[in-house]
Amino acid sequence: MNTKLIGILAEIGATSLTMIWTWRNLSGFSTMTIKSISKVLTQGIGIVIVAVVLVSIFVSIFSAVQSGDHSGAGLEDERDRMYELYATQLSSGIFGLAMVTVLILMGWFNLSVNAGLIAIVYSGFTAVVASGILKMYLYR
Repeated sequence: MNTKLIGILAEIGATSLTMIWTWRNLSGFSTMTIKSISKVLTQGIGIVIVAVVLVSIFVSIFSAVQSGDHSGAGLEDERDRMYELYATQLSSGIFGLAMVTVLILMGWFNLSVNAGLIAIVYSGFTAVVASGILKMYLYR
């Protein structure tokens, strides 16, 4: 399997597991304080960042050992850059649309601050997963 796809799968997996972990810790968010919700969400974001960095390092090391190329220079062509651009545009679009939706819901429909904060963080997680799925589709 291509190491690029392994990295994408690992990113999707780490983000999905973190979404599950944060949801389990936010089961009673309606009675939690903003401080405790922020603590759980910040821990979740930190877990995703550390997991993706560690997986990227391990995939790079595995790829170098497997291919025998220890120069660290990966081949990237115009197609790779175009796929990354598409994934970034999708991710930005999902997050932007979700952000505007949450702000509208908070302003006009009295969505609580707790639910709004959770929705904003989860829209970021969802955008990462969606961009990973798009990259997997494009690299197939």
